[in-house]
Amino acid sequence: MSYAVSVTSNVLSKSGEWKPALVNASAKTGISVYKIDGNRSDSVQSAISKRSNNKSQFYYAVARGRKPGIYLSWDECKQQVVKFSNPIFKKFASLDDAQSFINTNGFSYTLSKSNSSQQSHSSDFLGNLFKKRKHEYDSHLQQKLLKTTSDLNKKHAIVYTDGACCQNGQRGARAGIGVFWGVDDSRNISEKLSGRPTNNRAEIHAAIRAIRQAKELNYESITIRTDSSFLINSVTVWMKKWLKNGWKVANGSAVINKEDFEELLSEMEGIEVKWEKVLAHSGIEGNEAADRLAVKGATR
Repeated sequence: MSYAVSVTSNVLSKSGEWKPALVNASAKTGISVYKIDGNRSDSVQSAISKRSNNKSQFYYAVARGRKPGIYLSWDECKQQVVKFSNPIFKKFASLDDAQSFINTNGFSYTLSKSNSSQQSHSSDFLGNLFKKRKHEYDSHLQQKLLKTTSDLNKKHAIVYTDGACCQNGQRGARAGIGVFWGVDDSRNISEKLSGRPTNNRAEIHAAIRAIRQAKELNYESITIRTDSSFLINSVTVWMKKWLKNGWKVANGSAVINKEDFEELLSEMEGIEVKWEKVLAHSGIEGNEAADRLAVKGATR
């Protein structure tokens, strides 16, 4: 008896509906094993072999690629992402983390491992299931990308911002800002940072520009998604202390970017601003796009 191995919670029954069909689960790997109902699928081949006891096993999560899924080797993973436009993928030490990455950045897919020797009459049926899920994934991804843009009919904007600086802290440094509203969105910004070129100033002013745009477009609130821990901590933790201490840090010295933060505080008046920290260079499309815009701005 063969089973389809899946990290999702539903399978397609012969009636054409997706429904739970859990029959076994491996406590060691966290992989859920499903048997698909009906006479047509009693011998569906296993999508992967069982994980070995090799402690160095890694999982390669591909949320956006030729065939999204979780792969057990880099060779298999790179076939899905190399020369693929804007791929989203990452290596993990645990299956749970890999699946969480897929859930966050894409759609749930079957854990994959190439095995050309496993062929049966049921492989066509399994292939049809994959095609259906692939179609659902593409539709889901398209909607997700659209959601990174902000719907003018709504009152809340979601924007990715980033700052970049070439030769940060050195003579000849150049900085740029990036603001990403969405794919091919006319509101996207890629500009050179005026004034003192530093990475931290670029992060601050990218947020300033995004908030200013949102206010000009009459949004009532905005979520700034940034990979800058400095910016997030400054606004949500340190700013209150600085204001209380007359713009001085704990050792009594003046806050270096005081004027920039004062401009940010001024721009935040009249609009609700939410801050979200995202991981840098981890395949998050909005963050990657904002980074590209910022780097381009720094070279202007």
